[in-house]
Amino acid sequence: MCRMMGIISQHLEHVEDWIEPLVHQSRFGLKSPHQDGYGIAFFEKGQLHTRREVSAIWQRKTDFSEDYGKILILHTRKASKGTLNLNNVHPFTATLDDESFAFCHNGTIFDIEKLKPSKTAESEKSSDSRIYFEYFLDHFELSGDFVEAVRSTVSDIKAGCSSITSLNSLFTDGKQLIAVRYCLTEEGYYTLGFCPLRGTTDGYVITTQPYEDHIQWQWLANKTITCFGPDGFQTFNIEDR
Repeated sequence: MCRMMGIISQHLEHVEDWIEPLVHQSRFGLKSPHQDGYGIAFFEKGQLHTRREVSAIWQRKTDFSEDYGKILILHTRKASKGTLNLNNVHPFTATLDDESFAFCHNGTIFDIEKLKPSKTAESEKSSDSRIYFEYFLDHFELSGDFVEAVRSTVSDIKAGCSSITSLNSLFTDGKQLIAVRYCLTEEGYYTLGFCPLRGTTDGYVITTQPYEDHIQWQWLANKTITCFGPDGFQTFNIEDR
């Protein structure tokens, strides 16, 4: 169980400006507190940067005053599977064939052990979310297509695992920001909504919970994948593609 936000913008966004909206929902929102680690990944000039701590985001020690990016992913963890250590703090990142990826997840896949990603060592006690990401990396290596790798990963996990609360997640390759909305329980908690950035066409904000009441949020339908660019988005049903 987690809270998360994603921002994609035509302009550089100051990372520090987006921390408090996540702090509010993590500390006081649904099923709070989400205090088992936090992380922020952002792309600046095509370069992926990550800041993570095994502590509550409102107790952070990291200085974000010099951090800017056009794509940001922010995540706070409420652990349900996997130990409390930095290795299991989202967002997870990887680089394959000069392509860098960042990913975070809100939900639990209780029987994720049915899947065996090639990058998971037998002795490693990874969280279900990390295995989810590693399974995506396997799919990307096969297809080389970012959107198709996300779609096929979600399709294969839902086909291969029978005990899932949610596969809600954010993926980015530094060019697109993909939001997956797929939950099988507690639809009022496992939500993902979005709105135009600052009410303009500069980009989009995606969030698990509203952080300002006056904003008209649009809520993503269940079992969909939405691909956001800085100037538009496209949604399709997972089963249809």
